[in-house]
Amino acid sequence: MKLRYLGYACINMSLEKTTNKTFRLSNLNREKYLETVSYNLKSLEDIIRWNFENGIHFFRIGSELIPFASHPEFEFDWKKDFADEFAKLKKLGKKYKMRFSMHPGQYTVLNSPDEKVVENAVNEVDYHAEVLSLLVPDDGKIVIHAGGVYGDKVSAKKRFIQNFIRLSASAKKMLILENDDKSYDGADVLEICRELKMPAVFDILHHDCNPAEGDLNDLLSEVVGTWGDDVPKFHISSRKGNTGCSHTDYIEQNDFFRFKKIIDRLPFDKEYDIMIEAKMKDKAVLKLMEENYV
Repeated sequence: MKLRYLGYACINMSLEKTTNKTFRLSNLNREKYLETVSYNLKSLEDIIRWNFENGIHFFRIGSELIPFASHPEFEFDWKKDFADEFAKLKKLGKKYKMRFSMHPGQYTVLNSPDEKVVENAVNEVDYHAEVLSLLVPDDGKIVIHAGGVYGDKVSAKKRFIQNFIRLSASAKKMLILENDDKSYDGADVLEICRELKMPAVFDILHHDCNPAEGDLNDLLSEVVGTWGDDVPKFHISSRKGNTGCSHTDYIEQNDFFRFKKIIDRLPFDKEYDIMIEAKMKDKAVLKLMEENYV
């Protein structure tokens, strides 16, 4: 396999701009909403241009691009209010060959036994799909985790599969599932993905913290297989300290080489992308590029 793009998430440290500016729910009003979304969309435009100028074509858009868009108290028509801005961003992303993804937060739990939590999760995932449908209707990806175990992982997996059908058609097409550092390892994720015929995202640090049984090469080959003709994406972080799964500012050289070497040797004639999950964001990507690690 061959590495295509490196990407980073939400914030550009070089520009000091974020796509995640938000406010308190108690301050939700039309003026605050228009001001904040305008800032986030302009930041996204500036980041797209900067990324292209610096050879970066993969970016995770912040979930707060439209703050509280999935909340019951949100009553604004953001797709109408910002139709021109989204049309411009779609054109710009296509021109510069950008790959976009989004990653709802930790409270987006599709397999919760609490109906209200599931309802909120469905609304949140559908909101992400609406955003990506305006930017990259054919290529957008929404990354989530399987959720909690709730004392019975078998039942929890079944709930995820059952609740998946409640998502919008576009959300179902865009959703991809990532292994986590505590509950659902790579094998668990593959089990769900096979059932739903959805792609699996493999995070190497999460695997180190919560390893699946069996051979890693076999596991990764199965992961790549879930993507069909699409370009797989992987996640990498370096561990801060010797315990837990906290991320470092940059990616350690040995961590990157180790993971890239494994993926490169997988028996597929296709490209892949890696999302860099490091606290220094774009600067962590530039460091890898400047030191000829890619």
